[in-house]
Amino acid sequence: MDPTCQYPTIFYRGDRFQVEESSEFWLSETPEAHRSMSWGSAFPRMVTYGRFRENGRAASFYCINTHLDHISEAARLEGARMIREFFFPLNRPLILLGDFNESPDGTVYREFIHGDSLLQDSWRQVHPREEEVATQHGFDGRPRGSRIDWILATPPFVVRRVAMVTDNQEGRYPSDHFPYEAEVEY
Repeated sequence: MDPTCQYPTIFYRGDRFQVEESSEFWLSETPEAHRSMSWGSAFPRMVTYGRFRENGRAASFYCINTHLDHISEAARLEGARMIREFFFPLNRPLILLGDFNESPDGTVYREFIHGDSLLQDSWRQVHPREEEVATQHGFDGRPRGSRIDWILATPPFVVRRVAMVTDNQEGRYPSDHFPYEAEVEY
């Protein structure tokens, strides 16, 4: 593991799930090249994924975590297209999550949610009429901007609950974003 890189990590319960496959690729024109960048990206960006099977079940699903570029709209859109082109043809249930650095009314969101996509936004499933919330706060706990962190899932996942996590210790936050969690049934 390269200590100079950000890795979009996937934590899972080893007592409940088996990993059948796991890997990563870089969101660039050379996805196999470590730390590669394209399309005006400010930093190397990547995808981490695993194919998981719940104990006692025959079917498996993919969990995909990413962090898209915060500067280049072209890099975000091309990264989204790469993810879509890699995972959608696999024809398996997906959970796609991460820091997409774009609000749900942007082009990246539309790349994942509209058209022939089966992905659904977990936040909007639970809060369809609620005004959008912000997930970024700049380490001070005051929300600003929009919800740039998403958890998207295809059927047969059913979202039961979502919640913003605002935990801190004496005003110190582990991230400049509030993560949110989703409880899903599979």
